[in-house]
Amino acid sequence: MQYYIRQVPVVLYDREAVKFDTEKSRYYLDSATLVWGELWSKDEWVKPDTRFGLNELYIPYNPDMRLAAASGKNMVAVPVDEKALKTAESRNLVTGLVRVHDSNMTWGGDAAPAVLMEMPVPSRESFLQQGVGVNQSLAQKYGAWLGAPVTASTGRQYYRAMNAYDHGALYFYSMFLNPGPSQNVNYDIAASISPYYDEDNPSGRGFYRGREWSVQLENKDPGSVPGLIGSITGWCNLKLTGPTEVTGTPGEEKELTFEVTSEVRVDVTTQVGTKREGQDRYQIAVDGLKLPAWGKAPVTLKFKVEDQPYTVRVKVNPNETLLEDDYSDNYVDVTVKPLELPLPSGDAELTLYAHSRGGQDIRGNYVPPEDRPPGTAKYADVIEATLKIPKPTPPRGHLLWWRVESATITYPRRNPDFTFGHPVEPVGTTTVDMKYSSGRLDPDTESVKATAEFEEDWSLAGAPIFDMLTNKMAPPPTEYAITAEYTVEYEYEYTVCDEDGCYTVQAKGSDSRTVGGKLLVNGTGINIL
Repeated sequence: MQYYIRQVPVVLYDREAVKFDTEKSRYYLDSATLVWGELWSKDEWVKPDTRFGLNELYIPYNPDMRLAAASGKNMVAVPVDEKALKTAESRNLVTGLVRVHDSNMTWGGDAAPAVLMEMPVPSRESFLQQGVGVNQSLAQKYGAWLGAPVTASTGRQYYRAMNAYDHGALYFYSMFLNPGPSQNVNYDIAASISPYYDEDNPSGRGFYRGREWSVQLENKDPGSVPGLIGSITGWCNLKLTGPTEVTGTPGEEKELTFEVTSEVRVDVTTQVGTKREGQDRYQIAVDGLKLPAWGKAPVTLKFKVEDQPYTVRVKVNPNETLLEDDYSDNYVDVTVKPLELPLPSGDAELTLYAHSRGGQDIRGNYVPPEDRPPGTAKYADVIEATLKIPKPTPPRGHLLWWRVESATITYPRRNPDFTFGHPVEPVGTTTVDMKYSSGRLDPDTESVKATAEFEEDWSLAGAPIFDMLTNKMAPPPTEYAITAEYTVEYEYEYTVCDEDGCYTVQAKGSDSRTVGGKLLVNGTGINIL
């Protein structure tokens, strides 16, 4: 079996080397090791027509290898998992985000998203002279990530590297495994999956899509190195669980306890923040939260109940300064709402009275308006609606004042095809404002009346009318729904006592109600005109 072997740059670093610069608001690597690995491809894997194939990355054990000294710092693109991008809230993660590919190539869609990080690197010339693989010191330093070496038939030892992406940027060879309880799973994946590869020219060192160095990077000094390996996947995974709702009386503070879980092999220190709906930034509620490796910690926060419900997002690692592969389990949305207000004192009541318009009959005689029985009307009648609005009852304490903020009434809307000889049923509704006293009322005022006047112009139900278009009589007497809605505002006060004594608190509240009614239409009122 013939294998193609090409040497590619590989960056090794402990994930604790990933740092966040709060002043510059960006990530960087404070230490890393640049080595040469070997990309092995079988002859039959190469597909020149599509320029896609399969490969496996190995890092040889080479006791004679000597590291080239770093000569400065430069930016490298470290691949980031797509899921982390989708679940991240903070712009920190996407600052410097690039989709790394060669713009001169038409198949650049295989590029992987990455975060630009600064790290120490040797010059290009020095690195080209560096021996392949890792020596004993490096093998021990990165042994937790590299795992146990495998021995080839030639007797040479190699470390198997895993590609963290099904189809990532093809010059990133990701092998960033996570020491800890999930390590065996990573090894299983590495043993069964090979990454894709897209270059049918299998020779060379400093390989980059068939060139010795990238056109975009070749003039950098010190040279930026393509083929850098790394992955944010698995560096840190924090979770937050806890209640999603709390209720209480307005002005009351309620305590909720959340649990933070760390799935990290080392101890970490982070924060817990809160962000109320409508706010852009998190307020730090707990700073310096210490989490043991693979451990948990409780966090207790206070929430103040207000007159209206609101939502607060509670999040661990709120500004995402610790790189995680998934931020969707970092937060809990908590709804803070007042206890449901009791029903107002007394009941709201809607009454409907109708009367004919009055006028001259067919003989010229005046006919006065005729009152209909309560809750009934005939076509063309004038309907007077009266809504009794009772004073509200505050959730605690006693009422200081109240007023009616709004009151409306809704009734059927006349069908646009309606005529006296074609009395089709109404379509939709019409809503109009009611009249009421809008000033502040003292707490002794038991109720307010709101009134409205409108015409029954939508139905001839119960009238002896024959519809020649449908060959049917008008419908029999029919009840139609009439509804009124109102909102009251009020102010109240109550006494609160604590260890420092008792004091009076004043608060405002509002209450909205809907009152239903029915109107029986049973004929027409225009035959007297």
